[in-house]
Amino acid sequence: MSGTALPIASVAKRLQSRLNEGRLLEATGDLRRLGLAMPDSVGPLQLLAAIEGRIELHDQAARHFRQVFALDPHNMEHVLQAMALPPEAGVPADRIRRVLIEQPGLARGYALLAATPNRPAGDNGLRAAILTPTDPAYLILAAVRRLAVSEMERAEKLAQRASVINPTAHEATLVLAEGRRSLGHGDRALTLARRALATAPADPKVWVTGALCAHRLSRFDEARQMADVAAVMRPRDAGHAARAATLLPHVIMSEDEMWDIRARIRALCAQEGFAPIQDPIHEVGTVPFALGYHGINDRALLEDLCAFYRRICPMLTMTAPHIGRKRRPGKRRVAFVSEFFRDHSIYNMTEGHLRFIDRDEIEVTVVQIGTLPSPMHGQIARMADRVVALQPDLQSVRTRLAEMELDAIVFADIGMTAMSYFLPFARLAPLQIVLPGHPVTTGIDTVDQFFTSAWMEPENCRDHYSETPILVEGLAIAYAEERTRHTPVSRSEVGLPETGAIYLCGQTPVKMHPAYDRMLGDILEQDPTGTVVLFDAPGIYSNMSKGLLERLRRANADRPQIMDQLRLLPRMPLERYLGVMRQADVVLDTIHFNGGNTTMQSLALGQPLVTYPTDMMRGRVTLSPLIAMGMREELEATSPEDYVNRVLTLGSDRDRADDLRRRLLDAAPALIDSRTAPRALCDLILGAAP
Repeated sequence: MSGTALPIASVAKRLQSRLNEGRLLEATGDLRRLGLAMPDSVGPLQLLAAIEGRIELHDQAARHFRQVFALDPHNMEHVLQAMALPPEAGVPADRIRRVLIEQPGLARGYALLAATPNRPAGDNGLRAAILTPTDPAYLILAAVRRLAVSEMERAEKLAQRASVINPTAHEATLVLAEGRRSLGHGDRALTLARRALATAPADPKVWVTGALCAHRLSRFDEARQMADVAAVMRPRDAGHAARAATLLPHVIMSEDEMWDIRARIRALCAQEGFAPIQDPIHEVGTVPFALGYHGINDRALLEDLCAFYRRICPMLTMTAPHIGRKRRPGKRRVAFVSEFFRDHSIYNMTEGHLRFIDRDEIEVTVVQIGTLPSPMHGQIARMADRVVALQPDLQSVRTRLAEMELDAIVFADIGMTAMSYFLPFARLAPLQIVLPGHPVTTGIDTVDQFFTSAWMEPENCRDHYSETPILVEGLAIAYAEERTRHTPVSRSEVGLPETGAIYLCGQTPVKMHPAYDRMLGDILEQDPTGTVVLFDAPGIYSNMSKGLLERLRRANADRPQIMDQLRLLPRMPLERYLGVMRQADVVLDTIHFNGGNTTMQSLALGQPLVTYPTDMMRGRVTLSPLIAMGMREELEATSPEDYVNRVLTLGSDRDRADDLRRRLLDAAPALIDSRTAPRALCDLILGAAP
């Protein structure tokens, strides 16, 4: 008898006894001993993996199944056993596909391919639902995948079918809630989320959906509480923790709140012990872009956040295969990338670069992430060599961009959405540039250069950027004259008083800093016949206006009469909005985050606009067009008090205001189709190392 035979026999006997008695956890210890004693034997390892799966030790089971696959690579029975594990266990996709070749009717295989994070789902979820049309789980899975690629109607139909089969399936209710939220039906979405919460309060996904629905309605306290519950329920889940920290209010109610938000994000970045995440778009989904409205230098915070995401989500760190190789001959290959190449301010600020870029030297591809309306496709196609619309899937977008072997990638904006934030974590081109579409540093170490204007930057601007700032001596955009077309509108048509000065602020509520509240109050207190015109937030976010009005009321509690001098107008088509702007005596620029499109439009139309520059570029944007027009001295305030005085002077001195209008109109051509920025961007791209 050999020296190892007796111990193996003894362990095997004890194992059999424990299996007979149902003592499965103890049996796993015996199987590990047998595996060590017989390292080339598949049997103990296969049984160990199967038992671990049964007692929900999924990570261990997946690890041991992978060892089984290596020892016995051609036995598909092992793969079938492993496919009983949940998707996050990560059964290799190539093995699942081999099983499906032999068993094409196996719905579970398609379901796993669809549900596993960080894999292109294709129509696998739908195939699973078709193969098993009475299984609500597969219908829900298919609905989730349709929702992920913004196919709301198909997602809702699948979820409704699942609800009919199983009315208690809270996952179907969640899909319906997400669909309603995406379509802007906030109240209905929150009602559905609360219904799911009543059915399945132990599922953190329910709390997450509730948080997102409440947030859409600007019910921030409720949203934060729900997000915090999900994070507490899964303390090792980095996605839940990150979402809770970066789900920011649309309207800040106090300056103290701004610092509380930053403390939460710093605490998140310092936290250890999280399990890795695979799909940040769906596992996190929120971004801290609203930090930019607070007027604080967040470079260090955003750099820490970048390091945090690289640590907890290794898949973000990716390098395109062509990086470091000798480039292909021919023109420089450049892609302009955004989710907003449509009727959006980001497109308005980017379009001039496309019109005036040097196509003799640069091959331009425009990449729209998401649907590109046909009229926009045709318009952009005239300015680019290629126009590509990609489904909003992070992995597939990165793959497509890498395949283009780009020399440079120009992000029109970074940080307004989860896709735009997480995509630049990959090194997709030797040169990665961000335009000032969202005028805040990214903090991302793979974004090389921030394209901006010396005319709107403070002296110490390099301290504000993780990127290298490219300081254009001129406007940072080339603005099109067509964006200043307007429809004549009378005061009475929009419910404004026929007499008294009109002070118009065209910014959304999210841009209005708490420090601005008293300045508005000062204007109205000193001009009791004047009216300040504000505009409601876009439909899906309309509740944020209520928060702004409440904050204004609170800040001006000592002079409540000024609230009667405020008018909140609904959002309206651009040409009508510009017609209303033409009725204003003075246009008011917000502090800490200036207008972009609205500034260019008002000045090009000859409307006097008063600005008070603050410390960060985003609070100094208006300086650039004022310098271009030679009107800085007339319209730049040097303090909050000076801002109020300049506004009141223009509101009461019609002769002075009319003189400014004439001078602005004479200088307006300086704002239109300026080629300074496109030339500077071309020079930057062409001057990059070959």
